[in-house]
Amino acid sequence: MVRGGVVAPIEQSLRQVLDTGQPVQDALIEAPSPAHGGPGAWRADYFPVRTPDGVMLGVGVTVVDITDHKRAEVALQQAIDFREELIAVLGHDLRNPLHAVNASAFMLGKSPDLDTTARRSVDRIRKATARMTRMINDILDFARSRLGGGIPVTRQRVNMVELCQGVLDELQVVYPERPLTLEVRGDDLWGNWDPDRVTQVLGNLVVNALQHARNDTPVLTTLTGEVMDVVMRVSNEGDPIPQELLPHLFDPFKGSRLPEQGNKHRSLGLGLYIVSEIVQVHQGSVRVESGSGQGTAFTVRWPRVPPPKGYLPP
Repeated sequence: MVRGGVVAPIEQSLRQVLDTGQPVQDALIEAPSPAHGGPGAWRADYFPVRTPDGVMLGVGVTVVDITDHKRAEVALQQAIDFREELIAVLGHDLRNPLHAVNASAFMLGKSPDLDTTARRSVDRIRKATARMTRMINDILDFARSRLGGGIPVTRQRVNMVELCQGVLDELQVVYPERPLTLEVRGDDLWGNWDPDRVTQVLGNLVVNALQHARNDTPVLTTLTGEVMDVVMRVSNEGDPIPQELLPHLFDPFKGSRLPEQGNKHRSLGLGLYIVSEIVQVHQGSVRVESGSGQGTAFTVRWPRVPPPKGYLPP
């Protein structure tokens, strides 16, 4: 087991115990293993051996074969990497046919010959493709963040009111039966943000609010200009989120396990994770408030400019 390049680290650990009188734990030994037919791995713990009156006699060592455990870890990581790469490729390749479906539905909707039933069918197609587009975008961002690339942002000076109004106008077309309201407080709502990412955050939050609000109740977006930040708040009237689930809403796939209520399935998973990731890249913050009789509100703070290193948002 012990040969070649592993002698030096073993000797170093032994000398460390002799010099300091302190144990060395969880030292990794890697070497060819005839028993395993390839590379092997062992975990070693070194400890001082003393007489009853504390005099050190030598060093004891316990060694555990962890070769199978290490191989299982490598296999698991390879499977995870493959799954995430597959998700990324699949999400990317789904975009083109989805765009074709959406464009076709848009052209059908322009036809003056559609009766009420056909027009409702076209509206359902457009609503479904819009939802699938958001899901694919979230999946691609999730895969990118998990594969180590992070979520890219390109900052430019933009007006938050214009960005948000554009998102709400688009969503109003998809959800014509639902009131979407924008309230603006303050005169200066300019800042340096990635416009595509800002609209992605608001889109995810508003669609999430639409899914979980009581039927026909409004979804209110409020923008407030402050000295350092612009504050975005999206609120809806609906059943409160259980308090024990609030700490996990921004974990990937956690929120999607919220229980069904009535005929609605509360799917607060990947979309909110992406919201959190985008806001963090902008050095902002996001929080949620939900209580009986108060509805649910998500509040995002967008710093107007990148804050100095070490700054903690309120």
